[in-house]
Amino acid sequence: MMRCRLYRVTLARTWLLTMFEMSCHFQVPIQSIGPIARQVIQQQSFGKIFSIFQRTFYLKSNSNLLCIGTNDLYNGPLNLITSAPAATTWSDCGIRIGQNVALGSSRLTLESGLEFTYGDACYWSPPKYHTPKHIVLGEGLSRLCLAAEKRIPSEGLGCFINSNICPDLLKPVAVQAVQPLTEIRVALLKSFRLGQWVSMPVAARRSLIGLGPGLTPSGDDFLCGMMIGLNLLGFETFAAELRKGLEAVLPADPSQISLAHFEAASLGLGAAGLHNVAKDLFVGERIKDDLLDGVDQIGHTSGWDTLSGMVFVFKAWVLTRGNSLRNGEC
Repeated sequence: MMRCRLYRVTLARTWLLTMFEMSCHFQVPIQSIGPIARQVIQQQSFGKIFSIFQRTFYLKSNSNLLCIGTNDLYNGPLNLITSAPAATTWSDCGIRIGQNVALGSSRLTLESGLEFTYGDACYWSPPKYHTPKHIVLGEGLSRLCLAAEKRIPSEGLGCFINSNICPDLLKPVAVQAVQPLTEIRVALLKSFRLGQWVSMPVAARRSLIGLGPGLTPSGDDFLCGMMIGLNLLGFETFAAELRKGLEAVLPADPSQISLAHFEAASLGLGAAGLHNVAKDLFVGERIKDDLLDGVDQIGHTSGWDTLSGMVFVFKAWVLTRGNSLRNGEC
């Protein structure tokens, strides 16, 4: 395993050295572009490097954030996946926070001379959905709980995917989420039953935003999952109302990256791994391990936190839909 890892690192270093030796205008092909990223680059404007991490960096253009990453980055609404090896470190490529970037018709050009070309890139978009039958979705959710039981991280809010969670086993972040989620669930159930949005308690919304550590805190990811789930069930107006409610209680200095994901989620857009799970849930399929691998790839706990928010919405809808049918409603 160590020898394999050293080999990958050596390949990445060779790639970097080749990049600098060829010219100061080295071109890195982009392989895949998400739907929001596509809209931004089509504006052909200017931006700056916003933040840099080992395998990804964020570019800000006007009020939009784009995420550029190595070839192991997952497809997502903000993402541009390059051909750069997974072990690439972007700071070693001369990328610095505050650098100017020009977004052209066929490439991103950094002031350092590095170019990212997307003339041959594929455009990723999530699958199309049809509103599922509540019984089928309920069966899918039961299968998901069984498949995910031993894979859900102990940290974060992914634990709420399992309905039979033991309160004594909850970590501090999850403990803090119990009360606001209880209050939010009540409002969500009313919304589904009435067919119109019922505002969620201010204190509950405020408690979840920024809850937990990380680039995108667990609470933010969970709320993104709720908005994605509402959209996938056809409740686009509910998702828009939820986003408005979150904007009303944002802290003075909110995470800009979380805000970008809120925007995407309010449109029903999330990472490919989440959409792949939802697609099988909607037809009651058994959730295969490779689908859960895709959830694992989304940040430290972000994938599971977001999926938990989606499941939270799906379970509430299934419950109210089942009650409506028992009461003779269509």
